[in-house]
Amino acid sequence: MFIPIRADATVYYRAWATFVIVAANLVLFFLYNPANHVELLVLEFGTLKPWQWITGTFTHADILHVGVNMLFLFWFGQIVEGLIGTFRFLGIYLGMAAAAGLVTQILMLGADEGGAIGASGVIYGLMVIAMVLTPTTRVSVLWWFYSASRVIEMPIRTLAATYLALNLIVAALFGFGM
Repeated sequence: MFIPIRADATVYYRAWATFVIVAANLVLFFLYNPANHVELLVLEFGTLKPWQWITGTFTHADILHVGVNMLFLFWFGQIVEGLIGTFRFLGIYLGMAAAAGLVTQILMLGADEGGAIGASGVIYGLMVIAMVLTPTTRVSVLWWFYSASRVIEMPIRTLAATYLALNLIVAALFGFGM
């Protein structure tokens, strides 16, 4: 596993929105987790409910899901927001969430049941934006595999490409799905 711990990206703004979005995700997870009637917030298949385009990205399945999503949102969000500012960041973040939710609900209109949760799609969008805006940024990453661990340096594009490749491999091995 690779966990980013430091980057040499130059930032111009404080990442206030990133902190607020991470906090909102954590509060909603502990208040509205799957055991506590989260159905209203989940991006529901077979229907078009515009509020769910946003709320679906604030719901998570379990502590590992919310933890990993928030780690990467915190990390990539700080870089992107630090470069473009709070209001642009909020517009991009919520715009990506709404667009992904809309497309997902349209593609799944024929579905009888099911739904989607999590901020992974928006986080991958932030990864791409960080790669485009700061392609030469060097990232210090904690790498570990079973009992072996160390800190390694890599370009931000390598980190993002590695995560994308790992997710595609896992999906190929265990099945693609929503």
